[in-house]
Amino acid sequence: MVTVKTFNQNGKVVYQFAGVVDESFDVSAALKDAQAPLFFELSGIKRMNSTGVKKWMQFFNALQAEGKRCIFARVSPTLVEQLNLISNFSCGAEVVSVVLPFTCQACGSSESISKDKKALVGVDLDHVDWPCSSCQAPKLEFDDLADEYLRFWK
Repeated sequence: MVTVKTFNQNGKVVYQFAGVVDESFDVSAALKDAQAPLFFELSGIKRMNSTGVKKWMQFFNALQAEGKRCIFARVSPTLVEQLNLISNFSCGAEVVSVVLPFTCQACGSSESISKDKKALVGVDLDHVDWPCSSCQAPKLEFDDLADEYLRFWK
């Protein structure tokens, strides 16, 4: 089940999704009076099943058909995977930032780092020197396939 929280950021309403996208996915009530452009913060989406994919695409395709511009920010690794696997999974939405999964080689902690599209131009995810938030060591290792992770942007 997906929960929706709203907050204001820089004068715009942001819809923050969290949870599991499955057969229960229905966020239309939370967005019934929403005005475009619609901003979605998606770092809290942890899992998605095949029925959830279908419902997700029906929902966002309907918004696109209504002419509502959608912007996806802080897209979770679960959704990045779908963006790479399914043609037009974004349903016309602009993806402006993603969450990158890392593991610290020094202390073993998991790290999620959010970066804008512009900040990732030319970055080799296999060789970053960003510090671990737990131990500050610059020994983060990308926890996915670096050459494939951002393929949907190409």
